[in-house]
Amino acid sequence: MKRSFKANIQSIVLILLLIVLIQSTLLLLAVNEGVSVRKNIQSIVITFFFIIFSSLIFTFYFLPHKVHQALKELQSLIAEISDGNFDKDIDGSLYDADLEIQRIVVSIRKLLSVSRRFDQLKTGKIYEQNQRIQQMINLIPQGIMIFNLSGDLAYCNDVMRRKLIWIQEGININEVMLKNSFERCIFEIIIDSLRHGNNVYDNDVNDSNGNRVVSINGSIIRDRNGLPSGGVYVLDMSNDVAAH
Repeated sequence: MKRSFKANIQSIVLILLLIVLIQSTLLLLAVNEGVSVRKNIQSIVITFFFIIFSSLIFTFYFLPHKVHQALKELQSLIAEISDGNFDKDIDGSLYDADLEIQRIVVSIRKLLSVSRRFDQLKTGKIYEQNQRIQQMINLIPQGIMIFNLSGDLAYCNDVMRRKLIWIQEGININEVMLKNSFERCIFEIIIDSLRHGNNVYDNDVNDSNGNRVVSINGSIIRDRNGLPSGGVYVLDMSNDVAAH
């Protein structure tokens, strides 16, 4: 079993007391002998002074250094965890300088284990909820598209994919060259909405080459600071009698 820093200090203090006791005993014996007392006392004092001095150096430098190193490694570990690295593999042998630190490491291991299980459950629940929402959106008869502020398509439902077979998630509407004037008008309204951060209400687009009409409604998504971050757009294409 590993000894704690406190136990190590207590052991060294006991050793120093024992050394002092031995020194005192030897001094008494040297005095009682009465022969070359001064020489014997000098030798004893010098020898034990060196022993005590070496022990103090070890106590005040070596042990705190080991604990400092362990605390530094522990601080680095906690910093990684605070950055979201819950998959960190902790090697307990790196923190064996002190029993108390080992106990902290064991507690962190348990915390990480609980956090990983919770994170897995949360990820599963979020995935299930996302699937439910997507399936609900796919059942809506209107076309739905979600863009970020730069114009990248983050999501579109099945209705939108059937009406515009070229559309796919990840494209940027600012970079798409549309020859069809009807489709170009639709996306110009969306681009303008994203650029100025304005909602769109019942904006109808008529196809000059046919009898298609699309009604566009859109709402700007804002972050917690109230700044635009994207938009959700609903295209009512119930009057769209020809997909191309």
